[in-house]
Amino acid sequence: MENSPNAKHIKKRKWLIRIVLTVIAMAFSILFSKENGQAAGETEIRTEMFFDSQGNPSELTIHFLDVGEASCALITCDGENMLFDTGSNDTGDSVMQYIKDQGIEHFKYVIGSHLDIDHIGGMDVILANFSYENILLPNYEKVTKSYQDVLKVIDLRKSIITRPIVGNTYTLGYAKFTILAPNSYDYDGVSNNYSICILLQHGNKRFLFTGDAEEPAEKDILKNNIIINADVYVAGHHGSRSSSSEDFVNAINPEYAIISCGEGNDFGFPDSEVLNRFRKDGIKVFRTDKQGTIIVKSDGNSLTWNMDPDESWQPGQ
Repeated sequence: MENSPNAKHIKKRKWLIRIVLTVIAMAFSILFSKENGQAAGETEIRTEMFFDSQGNPSELTIHFLDVGEASCALITCDGENMLFDTGSNDTGDSVMQYIKDQGIEHFKYVIGSHLDIDHIGGMDVILANFSYENILLPNYEKVTKSYQDVLKVIDLRKSIITRPIVGNTYTLGYAKFTILAPNSYDYDGVSNNYSICILLQHGNKRFLFTGDAEEPAEKDILKNNIIINADVYVAGHHGSRSSSSEDFVNAINPEYAIISCGEGNDFGFPDSEVLNRFRKDGIKVFRTDKQGTIIVKSDGNSLTWNMDPDESWQPGQ
């Protein structure tokens, strides 16, 4: 079928559309430069456009779901889907419904950053109700009913767990992500530090997810000499002072931070120390406890949000 005259005509037309879009973007850039008197060596205007495998403009969307004192991010790019953490036991059904409302039936990746209930509690519901290709979980055991429920579904569906290897890279549509952690399983049994951490890149835009990784794990990431600067940083451990250490945040140098936490939670998340660090560094903050589900779209060069950043700078109560 793909070799038929009609298929060749369609493919040729898509490539022509791609060329036309690029020419228009370049013409607009030149016109904008002239109108504003831009001289050589001044602020660069990017004209590069990013396309999926079919020649269509590539778009990545991340939904940071409001799941209370838990974490869940739905990531879609060019028709492929990924879930990074799945919320807690009591939000599994609502996460499932939210995903179905997006018209999603299949995941390329389902990632549980680590085995705490607020990160994998809803995973059994997700694995039982959607088809998927890859499950990523850190390579350690934790005796909880929630984790046992996840393993039961994995066993019933005869799935294989992929263990994270630092440096391995995976594709999601035009985007790709690289495993940054865990770098060790010698953290004295602190499960937070076994979190899978990833750096997701879409064109020129980068997003850093660290689960609940605390300062010891952050230090090990920095030792890898992998460049981790990112436009968006999903604040570790729900904005706890145990994470987002000064050296780590400086290395990321983000423009935006996402804090996933529950309104009136018992832990005082996000912590005032972390918020003050973000504020001092001019980092714009989004919070699920105050703003609900946060959505960002990337075209590879720019980001579009469904709301403005939060400006309260109030720590958790």
